[in-house]
Amino acid sequence: MHKISKDPIASHILNANVVDWHFNMKSSSFEHIIRDEEQIIANYQPHILSVFLSSPTPEHINLFIKAGFEFIQCRLAIEKTISSQHFNLYPFELVEITEQKQFNDLLLLCKRIVFDDRYSIDLLIKPAKALERNMYFLKEAFEKKDQFVFLLINRTQNAICGFRSFKVVKNHTASMLLTGITKKDNLFDYAQIISFLELKALNDLNISKVNSVVSVNNFEEINRYIGELGYKVTNSNTVLRKIYNFRNI
Repeated sequence: MHKISKDPIASHILNANVVDWHFNMKSSSFEHIIRDEEQIIANYQPHILSVFLSSPTPEHINLFIKAGFEFIQCRLAIEKTISSQHFNLYPFELVEITEQKQFNDLLLLCKRIVFDDRYSIDLLIKPAKALERNMYFLKEAFEKKDQFVFLLINRTQNAICGFRSFKVVKNHTASMLLTGITKKDNLFDYAQIISFLELKALNDLNISKVNSVVSVNNFEEINRYIGELGYKVTNSNTVLRKIYNFRNI
């Protein structure tokens, strides 16, 4: 086993023991998986156990499926070094939230957003619980000094069109956390606009590198980050999940 930890936020929201298992790929036999899982059950009594496989082979994925885990998501880890860039996409502007009223307005809009994180796409997790988890992270990003939230504003309409939150993970490096598009139309691609404007916004905050994870099913996002913006793939991981005698999700 590599790294095992209880997810305190998901555990609180779901009223369950939610445990994350970052699996050591060197332990590759079915017997090793069963043995390690039994040890986790004895130590943590999980109701939900999520396993993360870094760059797994089909054999590894199939071993976990054989052990009763269900596939949830496959993701690419990406990274970009930021240079001094400026994109004029008027009337759109990316601004950092600094006032409580701005944040309250965003929370109201979030109830209409469809997220694609691993909890939101899990059919056994109630959408209201998945949304509550994301709202918690958004509130945390607004309140903590090492995190921040950008709003995409249409200045001519004085309207919030989307947001993205970040966390500073080390000197001059930030990780993308949550992204949400609060309105949709056929004229503008708001996610694309955020992806361009955030480079200048991060550079203005003295951030020189940014990283994220994207679902391999989101071809539009992959093409934008890698093809248009020059992000590089640094890793891939697969997420599987198993539920133990727990249905109140």
